[in-house]
Amino acid sequence: MITDKEIEKLVTIEPFNKQNLGPSSYDLRISGALVKYVIDVKQGEALLKDEIPKVEHIAFERVMFLPPWFTEDEVALYKAIHHDKTVVQTPVLGASEEIVTLPKNICASYTGRSSWGRKFLESHMTAGYVDNGFSGTITFEIIAHIPVEVAAGDRIGQLIFQKTKVPTKHYGEKADAKYQNQILPTPSRAHEDHDCGTTEYIYVDGSVAKNPGDFGIAGMLFRGVANCFTYSGEGITNNMMEVLAIRHALLKIEEQLIVNPKKQFVIISDSLLAINGTTGTYNIRAENLIPLVEKNAELYDKLQENVTIKHVKGHSKDDIIGDTITALSKQYTQTGRLVPNEKSTVIIESSLTEVYA
Repeated sequence: MITDKEIEKLVTIEPFNKQNLGPSSYDLRISGALVKYVIDVKQGEALLKDEIPKVEHIAFERVMFLPPWFTEDEVALYKAIHHDKTVVQTPVLGASEEIVTLPKNICASYTGRSSWGRKFLESHMTAGYVDNGFSGTITFEIIAHIPVEVAAGDRIGQLIFQKTKVPTKHYGEKADAKYQNQILPTPSRAHEDHDCGTTEYIYVDGSVAKNPGDFGIAGMLFRGVANCFTYSGEGITNNMMEVLAIRHALLKIEEQLIVNPKKQFVIISDSLLAINGTTGTYNIRAENLIPLVEKNAELYDKLQENVTIKHVKGHSKDDIIGDTITALSKQYTQTGRLVPNEKSTVIIESSLTEVYA
C-alpha cells in the first residue's frame, strides 16, 4: 500500500485536491449525474444477461436517496416533502468527479467513506477493484438503507492504492477493457463478456415423420433450450429439415451478434449435405433444396467470421439434439400431435411458404 506522497507523485487524478488526500488514500467526490435502470417488475422485467440494459439519466445538485423497498406511496410522500431536491429511489449508479489514471505498476481498491457508512449509504457493492492501467471515472453502486441526502461534490468514497509487479498487459491494453475511459456513470456491460474468446455451441438436427412426408421438424438446441420448428405441407424431406435447422441456428447467431459482435459460435450438425450446401463446398441439385441452401449460404457468407459448422455422427454422444427431434417425429406419426416431454423443449409452428418466399 502506498502513502500520500507516493499517491501524489505516481497516480494521476484530475482534478486533484490536496485536501482529499489522506495518509494512504484519496477521497472521491460524487458528480451530479446518476443512472437508474428502467425495470418494470410488475411486468416481470429483469436485467437479462445478453441484453443492453435500459437506463434513465438523472442530473442533480442535491439528491434524496431512498431505500429500494419503499412503496410508491412512500416515494410520493418524500417527493412532496422534499420538492426542492431530486428524490431518487435506489439502487442507482453514480460516478466520481475525478478521472483517475493508474500507471501499469499500481492498482487500486474503492470503498465507501465511514462517515457515509454511518448514515447507511452504500456506494460499493462488488466492483471495488481497479486494475493497473485503468483510466476514467469511478462508478459508484449506490444503495440507501434509510433516506439520505447527498449533494454533488460530496466525498462519499475513497481509493486505496497498491504497487504491483508490471503485468504482461495492463487494463488499458486489453481488448475487452469495457470500462476504460468511462466518464459518466456507466451501466453494466456484462452483455459484452462473451467477447473474451468464449465460444458457444448450437446443436441442430432435422427429422420427418415419413421421408418424404407432410410433416417435419427442424430443431436447434441453444443454451439448454431445444427450439423445435415444425413444418407441414407436401413433399417435406429429411434433408429439407436438416438445412432449415442450420438456417434457424444462423438466424439466432445473427441476432446474438447485434449485442456481441465478436462472439464465436459452433453449429453442430449430423448432415454433411446441409453443412456442405451451406458453406458452398458443393452444389445442391435437388430442386426443393436449392432455394433453402441459397438462403443458408447467403447468411453464412455474412456471418462466417463468427461461425464454424462441425459435422458429427448422427445419434452419437455428440449429436445432443438428435434423439429429441426423432422422438418428436415418432410421436407425431403415432398420435398426430406433439407434446414435449421436457420443460426445455419449445414447439414453434413455422411456415414453408415463408421459408421459400
